[in-house]
Amino acid sequence: MQKITGLLVLLLLVLASNAFGKAILDSYIVRLETGKNENAVIEASMAAERATGGVIGHRYFTAIQGFSIYLPEGLASQALLRVPGVVDVEPNLKITTCSLDIPTGVRRINAHNSPIANIGSGQSVDVDIAIIDTGIDNHPDLNIAGGRNFTAGQPASYGDIDGHGTHVAGIAGAKYNSKTAMAGVAPGARLWALRVFGNIGPEPNLGDVIKAVDWVTKNADTIDVVNMSLSATGVHSSFHEAIKQSVAKGVVYVAAAGNSARDVYGPDGIFGTSDDTIPAAYSEVMTVSAMVDTDGNPGGRGASTSVGPDDTFASFSNYSNSVVADNPVNSTGKAIDLLVPGVFIYSTDKNSGYSTKSGTSMAAPHAAGLAALYIAANGKPDDAAGVYALRQALIDSGLAQASARGLADGGQSDPDEHPENIGYVTVGDLTYNGAVNFADFAVLASAWTTDEDDEGFLKICDLYPDSSIDIADVAVFADNWLTGLD
Repeated sequence: MQKITGLLVLLLLVLASNAFGKAILDSYIVRLETGKNENAVIEASMAAERATGGVIGHRYFTAIQGFSIYLPEGLASQALLRVPGVVDVEPNLKITTCSLDIPTGVRRINAHNSPIANIGSGQSVDVDIAIIDTGIDNHPDLNIAGGRNFTAGQPASYGDIDGHGTHVAGIAGAKYNSKTAMAGVAPGARLWALRVFGNIGPEPNLGDVIKAVDWVTKNADTIDVVNMSLSATGVHSSFHEAIKQSVAKGVVYVAAAGNSARDVYGPDGIFGTSDDTIPAAYSEVMTVSAMVDTDGNPGGRGASTSVGPDDTFASFSNYSNSVVADNPVNSTGKAIDLLVPGVFIYSTDKNSGYSTKSGTSMAAPHAAGLAALYIAANGKPDDAAGVYALRQALIDSGLAQASARGLADGGQSDPDEHPENIGYVTVGDLTYNGAVNFADFAVLASAWTTDEDDEGFLKICDLYPDSSIDIADVAVFADNWLTGLD
């Protein structure tokens, strides 16, 4: 109890210090009386150093008279007010550029702020994602761990035949590249190319996909997440059973809802009939629909497109009006777990290039990346129950379409009456309930003062990613306090 009380006091202090922006810990801007000459500014800054043991950053002589200073950890800034000539002391604030230096889809789901993704750090997300698709081309931004070709041809020839798989892979896990403005949701994740579309032999078929699922299941100790930006129409018990058995091994499957602007259960709205979109209709997979986002921000202020205005439901995307009684997760979207960006998505392509593509194929890997971030923070599921717990956490932590950061039209563009949540990273939401509050504070307190070598260390609490839970993490938590309560 004493530990929690002490941390609560610290949280309140940090909240107070951050009231007007995101402050840099122990760094302050000090303003002196107007009219001080350069010598007076230098003398005052030196007096501040002597009085506090701090370190001067800059001295200001013209626009204002004053200086910046870094104080020893824990020293109250009020000590600076006792220095002769000082009239104001303010926290130094963090700044960011205003350029769109990463893809809009990553920004729209707030993955660029995830401490687990830690975009720009050069670190890689320690998760393995299999891409069942057209293959993956060698690309400097992709961490390709291996793969296999399940079509006619050499098994080791898992290079991409048209760019679709490479594009999908980049959305899920491309490394951050500031020169090309590229980053995946889970940067640097190990990618496995499972090619099921060929350029020789028979046309693309479910038999090859089942073999890919079979390979994943055999390698379930390695593969954490599988992305399937593909679909077929019909009933297929063997395919369904293969996915069930793979999910039972703790593998998370993410599927594109499809691009036919219809129910994933088909026009009849009944699961298990010949018009089902599979695997999207299977309750064992995380099915994802697509929204329009053209600027990486909520509010509907981006450019409009032929498939809808900015921040609306994409007109081509499949949807869901009903769900089977034994669905293992509870989603407001019925058989759809999440809505994520899927229009004009920028990502990697063949020949070390880049391109924009649209479709639920592009939406699915955003969700696969979110699943990868969850696993990196909380560990790999052991079984189907763990997979469903992960899916429920991502559903619960998402944004309601009618929320302030949801769809610009409040969800009116969603063609059914069951608006699935938008996939979203809320920094500090340690309990995955969509808001940062005292429940999350309790989780942070449970790991307080631990580091990655301690038994009580929780990676999800490492909000300022340095492998320890300390005041820096409290500062990040305070920056996001009460986020999501809209």
